[in-house]
Amino acid sequence: MKVLANLLVIIILFLFHIPLSAQRSLRFYGNGVQAPDQDRVKIRIDDPTNSNSGPPADIGAQDFTIEFWMKASLTDNTSAMTNCGTNINWIYGNIIIDRDRYNQDRKFGLSVAGGYLIFGVSGDGTGDRTICGSTFVLDDSWHHVAIQRRRTDGHLWLYVDGILEEDVDGPDGDISYPDAGTPCSTCCGGNSCDNSDPFMVLGAEKHDAGATYPSYNGFLDELRLSNSLRYSSNFSVPQSPFMSDTHTMALYHCDEGSGNVLIDDSGAAGGPSPGVIHPGGSPAGPIWSTDTPFSCSMAENSWSGPQSGTWHQNPMYWSQNYFPKICESVEINSGYHVSVTGESTARCLTLEVMPGAGFSVILGSQLEVGSN
Repeated sequence: MKVLANLLVIIILFLFHIPLSAQRSLRFYGNGVQAPDQDRVKIRIDDPTNSNSGPPADIGAQDFTIEFWMKASLTDNTSAMTNCGTNINWIYGNIIIDRDRYNQDRKFGLSVAGGYLIFGVSGDGTGDRTICGSTFVLDDSWHHVAIQRRRTDGHLWLYVDGILEEDVDGPDGDISYPDAGTPCSTCCGGNSCDNSDPFMVLGAEKHDAGATYPSYNGFLDELRLSNSLRYSSNFSVPQSPFMSDTHTMALYHCDEGSGNVLIDDSGAAGGPSPGVIHPGGSPAGPIWSTDTPFSCSMAENSWSGPQSGTWHQNPMYWSQNYFPKICESVEINSGYHVSVTGESTARCLTLEVMPGAGFSVILGSQLEVGSN
């Protein structure tokens, strides 16, 4: 949205539906079995005490796309490369997304081994399949990852940075978590798997089954689960956070910056599907980080605000040396008046002017919202 001032001062008092916080990501430390049920995010996808349908994050009954950003190093993720094919070898890489079911079918997951991604699926009695990426992703750089599966024939796709790395026929059928599924009662170290099976787990091997199944050590950001095939050919990677649409089943911006809840911002019917952060280990993870895949530039911004006046819910403060950046969200609180000045363009991701606050665009200046 672009607003060009036609008056000397335009006072805008409006609210956007959901103001985003400053850009953040989650940093996992790969503690794995050394910190059972810690250093991970758990998204519940089923309640084993009933046969009700799971939340929208329980994908697999339809086509699906899972996409996110990752950044990690080979030093921190040392699992060796393994063979892909009719197997479940994804479980031997450093596990990024774990939607396993212990000793049962209808499961999938994604890991990184030897620096390359491995995506694996097990059908409902229709076999197992893993596919391997061809781009080295453990180079301490941000990479966009997209994995897809077609329900009708089980076809699998793996994209890295918008480039198709592998596509192959896979196990057919429904691989969502069964609504009447019963977790194994004595599988997880002799204990029930109730605390691991009915979850999608981020950043760790969900069962803490042993050092043979290592956990991911690195950054994760902007995770979107969709009930459609988003990509049919190579594509340009997103340059800003995802927006929800009718095919978005769960959306995690990882921008909370504090607390132990990962908010699902999808608005999907039947949701939300929040994640619960389980911190712990040594070093303790996951932690919030300001390291994100999206550029955040001050270029051309000409904001003017009261010294130390809050502009963001974190909070952040207006000063002579720091103003909002193009990928940050602006929230102007009651009692403050902020202007766009300098006959140039100011940019931000979202803008919320609270009741009792003022906002103006000086003649000749320009404001762009949501255009990073």
